[in-house]
Amino acid sequence: MRAEGEILPARRRWLLPAVALASALAAVAAYLAPLHGHRAIAVPLTAARSPTVAASPSDSIAASAPPQASAPAPGAVPGAPLVVRYGFEDSVPEASAAYEVRAAAGGAVRTEKHGGGLAVRFPPPCAHYGDPACPRVVLETSFAANPGTAPLRFGAAVRLAANETSDGENVLQKGFSHGHSQFKLQIDGVGGQPSCVLVGTTSQQIHVVTAGVSVADGQWHTIECARAGASLAVLVDGAVAGRANVPVELSIVNDDPLRIGGKGTSANNDQFHGALDDIFVSIGCGVSC
Repeated sequence: MRAEGEILPARRRWLLPAVALASALAAVAAYLAPLHGHRAIAVPLTAARSPTVAASPSDSIAASAPPQASAPAPGAVPGAPLVVRYGFEDSVPEASAAYEVRAAAGGAVRTEKHGGGLAVRFPPPCAHYGDPACPRVVLETSFAANPGTAPLRFGAAVRLAANETSDGENVLQKGFSHGHSQFKLQIDGVGGQPSCVLVGTTSQQIHVVTAGVSVADGQWHTIECARAGASLAVLVDGAVAGRANVPVELSIVNDDPLRIGGKGTSANNDQFHGALDDIFVSIGCGVSC
């Protein structure tokens, strides 16, 4: 039996943007270039949206199959930022790519109210990190655009209680630290301090900046990572809470999807345990945008 508010693993959805067709097509066309053999998705475009009804906490998110498109060329500098967003209610007219819910050991995400809409809540922590019996679930998206060396900004609204922290909690990530490249936003450790991670294609060196403040207080906070040139900053509620230097030539290009709430469904998946909303990735827009 499906629990109230549970989003089943096989369901998908996307939200349509509120931008006009002509201008949006021009902006995305200036940025997108073919990447051979790579399945990706661009922001779907339309001039108008059909009327929709906001989901209630007991509704599962509607399913839909995403269109296909090519990803941005590695390291390309766009004429306008390419932005993908993930809200969790159809009443918000914003651009988004599709996602799938992937779960193990009975893991599931459920909707909860946030402001005038909905957020998703992930499973609670287990007594022991990495326990194979611990419920696990991630949202795996079809958005696979690569920032290369371009300015990059990504983040989310988070709600995490002091008793929901663990050794590792990933908010969102694309790629892995070993092998190719990565960008990641996480909240690790009992202190509940957000941190941003970048790894380039030519080196396995992990570049991390950690916020000097905690967000594990049971309240909603916005947390963001912003990379522009040699600067990587972590922002909490709109204010810079930490900054580090990174190589200007650091390039992030990989074939992985964007994952939300964990790095996969393995036992040590760095499961997020609170609630998330308003997830976004912006390529071509750094600290000042």
